[in-house]
Amino acid sequence: MSTLFDQRYKLPQLSTHCRNTGAGRAGTLALAALLLAGAPLSFAAIEGGNGARRWISGSLVNLRAQPLANAKVVKRLALNAEVDLLATLPDGKFCEIAQLEKGETKARGFAACQYLGSAPVSMENTSRQYLEDGGPNPNYNPQRAFWLTPSYQALVAYGEYLEETQLSPEERNDLAHPRPPVEEFERMKAHLAKGIYGPTPKPYPDWAALKRSAREWEAKRKAILAAKGSENASDAHDELQSAASPFQHVQAVLGTHDIDTVKTLSLVNAISLPAVEVSLFRRMDELAPPGERAEQVSGRFGIIHTVRTGGREAGSGAEKWPVSGSWDFAQVSQSLTQPVTRNVLFRDGSIATNETHLKHSFIEWSESEGPMCEGYSDGYAYGDSDRQIWIGYGLGEEAYRESLKRNGENSLMYFYTRDPLPEQEAIVTKSRQKLDRDATGFVAATTFYFDLNSDDIPDIAVWEGTGRAQGHLDGEPQTDDAYQRLFFANMAGHWRVLGSDAFGYGCGC
Repeated sequence: MSTLFDQRYKLPQLSTHCRNTGAGRAGTLALAALLLAGAPLSFAAIEGGNGARRWISGSLVNLRAQPLANAKVVKRLALNAEVDLLATLPDGKFCEIAQLEKGETKARGFAACQYLGSAPVSMENTSRQYLEDGGPNPNYNPQRAFWLTPSYQALVAYGEYLEETQLSPEERNDLAHPRPPVEEFERMKAHLAKGIYGPTPKPYPDWAALKRSAREWEAKRKAILAAKGSENASDAHDELQSAASPFQHVQAVLGTHDIDTVKTLSLVNAISLPAVEVSLFRRMDELAPPGERAEQVSGRFGIIHTVRTGGREAGSGAEKWPVSGSWDFAQVSQSLTQPVTRNVLFRDGSIATNETHLKHSFIEWSESEGPMCEGYSDGYAYGDSDRQIWIGYGLGEEAYRESLKRNGENSLMYFYTRDPLPEQEAIVTKSRQKLDRDATGFVAATTFYFDLNSDDIPDIAVWEGTGRAQGHLDGEPQTDDAYQRLFFANMAGHWRVLGSDAFGYGCGC
């Protein structure tokens, strides 16, 4: 005869091993009493012995307070997180584990046994289609890669895999050829539509580390010039460019694509941000940079985002046509399930805010199909600019007025926060400096410091450099303009690079 506990929780009879330890039916009833009382359980005594090392083999696996599918989630464990297996429940569905960090137990609870591996999972073995030597990866498995770390990119990869394995070359080139539904692909799309967490982003670049790289470069620069017996960088141009190649990451971080690595390093040496103390932002997950989409913001703020897919047609009405897409879809819509705050900073310290789910709809084009410069707009991407730049670059007054629909007049940049800022106006201060054009590519700069919580400590800094941009089809501009911006955030008393922006005035060849 089954008890109420057996009916409610469907806990099977204890194994022979458990009955030999004296657990038996009395043990089952004792467990029932604990569960019904809401107390956390441990089966370590049943299993006996010390824990065995395991690794989480899924993405964001739930660690629960009790061995029940609807029990409270204590935390979510990342792929390859180290744990100790303390016990396995008799039905083999739940295991009691302890999460380890530097050898110490950080959390304890129950997880699905199927997500415990005896070795770390190597994503290199499953997600990389080709090896470093260019040959095919025999362990490439886009299906497994998706379920290990579900993402939109992994979905597209599996769609491409279906194209290559299910269709002939002639069928692939025929966009009208049907791509029938694939059960596994449908499961993946349904999983993303329910919502997932975006990947945890890399830490924001540390400004102090970039400064150290620039100082290291400066020592090399001086040594090269001394060996040449010259103080003129043009006399040792090739040697300097070669010596600067290990520091190209600095240029990539700052987005200074209009000037080379040598000048970027000299610019970093020239920029001096004041020392700061801890103020508004104490952790890196409290703000997101401009330009990020729902997936990236989801990972930063721990907010679930959804991905929904549609048919393989682009256009609307009678002007529809099929595109390659990814297997049987091309239309995509991504959105956060909870709103975040978009904060726009203006030169005078005013702040404009609005809530947004960062909903973004787009077409999954192939490399050869997509419209040229799709999504590109002249001007700054994240703020307004001097009206005269538009006139001087030949873009015209109308183009400038159109840009104001995207970025408010006198805006410098925007960023996202999980919660609204404490105040709707910032205290803004400015500093100006002259720069050596030959050394840095700029003749002057203005830095705006925004104190967002009125404690006399800057929280955001916007550096705006003036010089001659690289130019486009019409050649180099003949005027010095404020065409480059760098964004910094004070995070826990350290300056971090939040992003960059440059005035664009031409897309294409």
